[in-house]
Amino acid sequence: MMISVAEILAAPVDDAEARRQGIGFVDGSVPGYVLLLGDDAEAAPALVESLREKQIAVFVLADALAAALEAAGVPLGWDSRVVHRDPQTALGCIAHLAQIFGNANSPEEVLDYARQRLRGFTVILGTPSPESLAVARTAMAFGCPLLSTGDVEPLAVDWDGVVIGNLPPEEIVQTGIEERGLRIHVPLPELPVEYSADFAGEVVRDEGLGASLYGVELTVTGADVVDGRVRVVGPDLDAGLLDEHPYALLVEVAGKNMQSDFESVLERQVETLVNDIHGVMHRGQRANTRLRVSRKSIEKGLRLRHLGEIIHARFHNDFGNILSRVQVTFFTDPAEVEKVAARAQEVYDRRDDRLRGLSDEDVDVFYTCTLCQTIAAGHLCVISPEHPGVCGAQDWMDTRAAVSIRPVGPNREVKKEGLIDARLGQWESVNRIVQQESGGALTAYSLYSLMVDPGPACG
Repeated sequence: MMISVAEILAAPVDDAEARRQGIGFVDGSVPGYVLLLGDDAEAAPALVESLREKQIAVFVLADALAAALEAAGVPLGWDSRVVHRDPQTALGCIAHLAQIFGNANSPEEVLDYARQRLRGFTVILGTPSPESLAVARTAMAFGCPLLSTGDVEPLAVDWDGVVIGNLPPEEIVQTGIEERGLRIHVPLPELPVEYSADFAGEVVRDEGLGASLYGVELTVTGADVVDGRVRVVGPDLDAGLLDEHPYALLVEVAGKNMQSDFESVLERQVETLVNDIHGVMHRGQRANTRLRVSRKSIEKGLRLRHLGEIIHARFHNDFGNILSRVQVTFFTDPAEVEKVAARAQEVYDRRDDRLRGLSDEDVDVFYTCTLCQTIAAGHLCVISPEHPGVCGAQDWMDTRAAVSIRPVGPNREVKKEGLIDARLGQWESVNRIVQQESGGALTAYSLYSLMVDPGPACG
């Protein structure tokens, strides 16, 4: 029998505890919650540990599962965010959070806030019973899709309700994250060297060089991406990879909101992310990338795996709104590098084909790019369909996608207003934003001239 919303709102809830725990839901440190039901007690401990690793709160709604967790040594209580409650009290807690933090008064306002801000999903381990399905049906009003390791039919509800059955236990958590759009914070990995924006722009000179690589970098949307997998195919940094040893970096991502137009945006972020590692110097993009690592950092234990772990964590934390899985592979085996380079060139060509036939006259807005200010403080590019970034990796389509992903970031939209000189390609609106974003280093910017106020090159 379904629990009514009125019964849920009337459930006894510790107000002080709800306020204390609710802060995590509001600030994002607790990305969401799970309502755990079912009769497969054996699968419960591993599933709950996986949820705890991702800081997801768990409401255990079945006595048998709670007993199995206690027997396996899993701590129960708010301190571990694994709490044993009956369904009415668990959903009552979520409703109470909506009332406190969403100023929701009516049942409709409570449910709307819960769907939008308090994101959860229901998991039934084993064979779904009529009782567990009734709870799942009620939870769908709170926006909770139903995931089960058993066979389950679609539920008859008055609202959209996602039901996925016959899932392997190891896929439950990732599927729930993607279906509900949870943003998971991934802690930065422990590195043998310092990691800070203070090291951006660091130069690794020949006398202190431990590894010198030259090659290609590619970010693509993958079908079978295993989140967190980092591989190195070939010798690592401690093998003395000098004289611009060939390498390839392949980053595969996946997510419910991921689009192919976003791939080049993510790809261009790699330089910023790895340049913050002490002793690492990254320059270039696409098939013209140099990676230099200091001898001291390698002696301290820095390896390519660490670079991959940084990319994995930062992609999740910076772009969790569009992706949920990140897999990183470094190739230093020359034969494998050639295969990746050939694949990458096909992708680059497809990206470039998007802009063919599009002129500056066809659009009303240009975009700025300040990504390279980490290594050249006054540098700035103005990007139009006919005027890509100096780096060659950022075109008008890329920057338009970047602004849609991160409205506040290294790219800004600038409208074409106040034409000064059509031959030089100068606009008043462009000059204003150039002066502002370059800190006064530039006062004018010509898109079509190398002699009069040309854009800078960061080197």
